[in-house]
Amino acid sequence: MENINDVQELYHFGVLGMKWGIKRNRERTLTKAYDKYNKLLGKGNKYDIKAAKLNYKAAKLKARGKFEKAMKFEGKAAKLTYKATKRREKAGKWARKALKIAYGQKLSKYDAQSGSAGALFLSKYNAEMKR
Repeated sequence: MENINDVQELYHFGVLGMKWGIKRNRERTLTKAYDKYNKLLGKGNKYDIKAAKLNYKAAKLKARGKFEKAMKFEGKAAKLTYKATKRREKAGKWARKALKIAYGQKLSKYDAQSGSAGALFLSKYNAEMKR
């Protein structure tokens, strides 16, 4: 029979995914979040521009009577619009998560008028989500 004192197990009560011995830097967390947020929004905007170009080509083809080819372009444009929407949703999810980590509170409780880097991030985030 095994004695309880003989069991050797390692228990970890830290944050999942964190490296051992590394302290969290809240400012760095926010900077990384801001960078990732901008990157995802940039990709979303890029997909929107491509979709608009494809819709324009489809309209020109419809005017010429080439409906089959126009439908193909419209389908591609719809896929790109979907991708852009997903990128924006992912950016918003990442922003909320990062602000919660950085400031320990929900996004709705954060004061955007405080004048910090977080306020700039939040105001930009809110402006993009209202589009």
